[in-house]
Amino acid sequence: MNKVGFLPELPSFYKYLTVTELVRSMPRCPILPAELLADRAPRVIAQVGLAPHVKKRLGEYSKGMLQRAGLAQALLHDPELVVSR
Repeated sequence: MNKVGFLPELPSFYKYLTVTELVRSMPRCPILPAELLADRAPRVIAQVGLAPHVKKRLGEYSKGMLQRAGLAQALLHDPELVVSR
């Protein structure tokens, strides 16, 4: 199960969150221990190119930026495969 990341084509997020809050709150299942989550979240945010925008609320993001935020979520647990639908 943790070998696959999922990225919906049109992700829907709470507009008041920042990308950091989104990524850090995502894994409510025991895929990642808290210390790994704290380390990986900034790395995947930078990897998808959103590091300069971490203080903005998701409501201010363009569609492409929201898709990158979804990709950050999908990559957080370092999956072998990312599926987009």
